[in-house]
Amino acid sequence: MRSRPLRGGSGPTLPPDRVRHPARTRGARPRGFTHLMVQILVGLIVAPVCGADGPGLLLELSAGSDRDLRVASNVWLRVAPGATPSPWLAPGPFQAVWSGSLVLDLRGTYRFQAEVLGDFTLELNGTTVLSAPDASGPTPWSEPVRLRQGPNTLRATFARTDAVTEARLRLSWQGRGVTPGPIPTTALLPPELPVDFERLERIRRGRAVFLDRRCGQCHEPDVNRPVPELTLPGPTFQDIGNRRSEAWMARWIAGASLERPGATMPRLVHGPEGDAEARAMAAWLASLREGPPPMARPGNAAVGQTLFKELRCDGCHSVPQGPTDLSLIALDDVATRFEPGALAGFLMRPEAHHRGTRMPNFGLSEAEADHLAAWLMNGAGPGRGAVPSADPALRERGRTLVQTRGCLACHEAAIINSYRAPALSALHADSWNRGCLADDDGGPRGNRAPIHALTAGERDALRAWATTDRASLGRHVPDEHAVRWIETLRCGACHDQGGGIPNLVHTGEKLRPEWVRELLAGEVAHPARPWLATRMPAFPAYAKGLAEGMAARHGLPPVSPVEPPPDPDAAEVGRRLVTSEAGFSCVSCHAIGSQAPTAVFDAYGIDFARSAARLLPDFFVRWMLDPLAIDPVTTMPKYFDEHGDSPLGDVYGGDGPRTIRALWEYLRLGTP
Repeated sequence: MRSRPLRGGSGPTLPPDRVRHPARTRGARPRGFTHLMVQILVGLIVAPVCGADGPGLLLELSAGSDRDLRVASNVWLRVAPGATPSPWLAPGPFQAVWSGSLVLDLRGTYRFQAEVLGDFTLELNGTTVLSAPDASGPTPWSEPVRLRQGPNTLRATFARTDAVTEARLRLSWQGRGVTPGPIPTTALLPPELPVDFERLERIRRGRAVFLDRRCGQCHEPDVNRPVPELTLPGPTFQDIGNRRSEAWMARWIAGASLERPGATMPRLVHGPEGDAEARAMAAWLASLREGPPPMARPGNAAVGQTLFKELRCDGCHSVPQGPTDLSLIALDDVATRFEPGALAGFLMRPEAHHRGTRMPNFGLSEAEADHLAAWLMNGAGPGRGAVPSADPALRERGRTLVQTRGCLACHEAAIINSYRAPALSALHADSWNRGCLADDDGGPRGNRAPIHALTAGERDALRAWATTDRASLGRHVPDEHAVRWIETLRCGACHDQGGGIPNLVHTGEKLRPEWVRELLAGEVAHPARPWLATRMPAFPAYAKGLAEGMAARHGLPPVSPVEPPPDPDAAEVGRRLVTSEAGFSCVSCHAIGSQAPTAVFDAYGIDFARSAARLLPDFFVRWMLDPLAIDPVTTMPKYFDEHGDSPLGDVYGGDGPRTIRALWEYLRLGTP
């Protein structure tokens, strides 16, 4: 009997005998107290650093004498032709080795399969279970492998032998009670980390600090600029006088990190004349006005306070006049920061004057922006600062200072930038202890060197990174980029908190990358969960990089697979399957376009009319086979048994894969 594909011949397939065996196993849900504590500790220590969804595996990447180590969430990899899997490896042939343990709560028998473009070998407990030299697609399922309760050693090896071929790997398993799909990351545990792991992490952090602090805007790197952070501009100075108050700008220039702990803008003026120079620069900036200032419109502060909570603004901001949390951006100075009438405009389009802003666009209506602005301005301190200066000499001095102190390395303005810093290649070893990186305890800085509010750890990391050849700045790695920006944009402030908002664990393998890009760019007209008060905001500058990076992180390409036209016969069967008369009664919970769900309940399902435009087909198959295995708190019932059979014996004789395919073909039609 041949293996039956779950979808169109690609992706996971059911093994020939469906792995019937007597051993009762609940898959890979570790239950031992000791192992649980190890997982918790590793998750706390490793996941924030390496971006793993859970404990994961140690991944060693090597090319010639170059080497990188990190904790990866799973045996997944995708590298574009001519690209590299790590900023620390030059493009070309490379090898990847995952090592650690596969930890089971009960012994059981499993089979393994991989989607491979390259050379791949999987070893479990020292025995080769899967070998695929020069593979270019899904491998056959392995022979049944008996695994013991507790840790089973795992080693997976992948190689790309040239520089021009795409590299791809995605490992799946299947066992009794475990539908075909990736091994849960929570069942993977890395080995004891090598001695040089910490050193490599310090170098990795140094590169991240260099990018985050926009050091490359002043110190020109001698590389192409494929890494997005190297090309993102800072806020433009265009019309800034109509947007920010002069008093606040003077304080911000004199010490942004003093105004807001964690601010990345450096102090470009300091010393005895620092405050006076900051006031002069603010005076010139306040004169940059294009037309009359925006008028403040009335808003309902009580409605604005409710909106603040519904949109989960407190995931990034501390409540005005509320408890101080230094990890959040305080809003106590909003009334002194914005000119009257400008706050509502900023809330509606944060990216209008700052393409690289980290403030998301919630698609607020004019009325919603007015309500939020009314609440923030009423509860945000004593009001605006001093009246703007009209002294022409002060403004002219400020204009010269803006030109010569480095402001225009990041900010755009209609004047010539006269500031020049040494190129990155011109910095020698001692340079990384001076100037911008002078220690706060009196190291040599110089009158013109910016003062960055760096921690001792950040300075140490930058110096460690400086010992490399710095070629990593010219190597954009999508999954590495996505991991950094998911953390930087604080996506977990909403997506890790429940309340009906999905977590990001499966995003890269669940959603079409094209749709994710459109969603993050603010181009999706209909929300997937319109019943939630919280709405998904847009991050236009980061949409493409995040979408491609999340897909690559799961070993998937940046474009979804091309499918043939929908099969009308199968789609008709799928239409009947969603009904309550002859099928699964999906319409009880799920809307289909304008047709509302038929039952009365607390939790709606996703609109079927738009599901196929969002979901990747392989994930849909896995979801239908066992939704609880993917999301333990879902209200979606499991219809198919552990062998993948359908309870509807009169449809395709209970053939589960054909039944699921029929449902998918119907969803692809889009509308009823």
